[in-house]
Amino acid sequence: MREEMLKIGIDYDDLLSRLANHEQLALKLLKKFLNDETINTIKQAYLNQDYDLLLKSVHTLKGVSGNLAMKSLFCITKNWVDDLRKENHATTDEFYQQCLKEYDFIYNGLKTIFDEGSQ
Repeated sequence: MREEMLKIGIDYDDLLSRLANHEQLALKLLKKFLNDETINTIKQAYLNQDYDLLLKSVHTLKGVSGNLAMKSLFCITKNWVDDLRKENHATTDEFYQQCLKEYDFIYNGLKTIFDEGSQ
């Protein structure tokens, strides 16, 4: 499991250490991530140029990705939040694309891991 998670950008050892090595809880939280609606809110806020909602939603995803040891997604959202707080919207398009790409990579990887594990 550790190697599969590392391949999709999740530091599984870090995640387990955050959860007192409770692997079942880690897997449960990662499965919940697959049903999280934050990315849809980010997409809508981006399309509507609603920067207040975008900041709130990206900040939420930053927290989720940090807590789940999704290192690259956390880094992207952290930097994006910093720019949004400064009202620097010049980087929004770039961060939006990076965020979607990394989110999709992790999401699809988790789907594959969990789908293969259920067979």
